[in-house]
Amino acid sequence: MSISYYILKKNNDTTIKESLIYYTQLGINLLWSIIFFLLKWRFIAIIWIIILDILVIIMIKLFFKKQKVAAYLNILYLIWILFATYLTIGIYILN
Repeated sequence: MSISYYILKKNNDTTIKESLIYYTQLGINLLWSIIFFLLKWRFIAIIWIIILDILVIIMIKLFFKKQKVAAYLNILYLIWILFATYLTIGIYILN
């Protein structure tokens, strides 16, 4: 994530939109860990991580318009959080 954002920043390709979506998804990612692990609010964590999924997809689309490499670097991140979404839903169902 950070490397892709750095690529955009280095080339002066960022606007307020890319910066806002990047830092928003970063904050939501941080808060998901607190919601899921510390507070143990499993249903809220599902909603929260789905919001994160959507934000990362939007971020990848925005990055793709500016620098394709920056977008491609986030594909593995998207796969990882989709897997985390699957696990979050699974844990909610099993508990």
